[in-house]
Amino acid sequence: MPGLETAVINAGDLFGGSLVDAARARGTRVLTYGFAHADITATSYVPTPAGIAIGIDSPWGRGEVEAPVGVINERLSLASFSYAYPYGDVNELVADVLARQGVHLGVTVTAGGNGFFAYPYMLRRTMIFGTEDLEVFKAKLATFARTTAR
Repeated sequence: MPGLETAVINAGDLFGGSLVDAARARGTRVLTYGFAHADITATSYVPTPAGIAIGIDSPWGRGEVEAPVGVINERLSLASFSYAYPYGDVNELVADVLARQGVHLGVTVTAGGNGFFAYPYMLRRTMIFGTEDLEVFKAKLATFARTTAR
């Protein structure tokens, strides 16, 4: 981080805490963002027919950011194919908004696998945390185990 004056770091990320500590140790100004316990906090997250509306509380005041999916795609120079729901929250209204915006998959934080017939806007996923090693990672991704016939 040489030359970095200010770092903006996701407070909810498992790796974020170590980044905050490292940046502060180097004398870098740190601002955190997230849904709780952060300098810049998302106070609401509402799907709209155009995309999303996020309520923001920050040291500079409160406000709302509207982010149409089309603008997000344009700024990223690629199409949003999938969407990870904040805290895994989803309902039919949210799924319909994503479908109208051209998003094809929505993933929750509900653990488990998905059959080929699973509803594509409410998919379960496997959470892999930064504290887990490669063996734990492989075990969580295993979906089939051969057994001997008796």
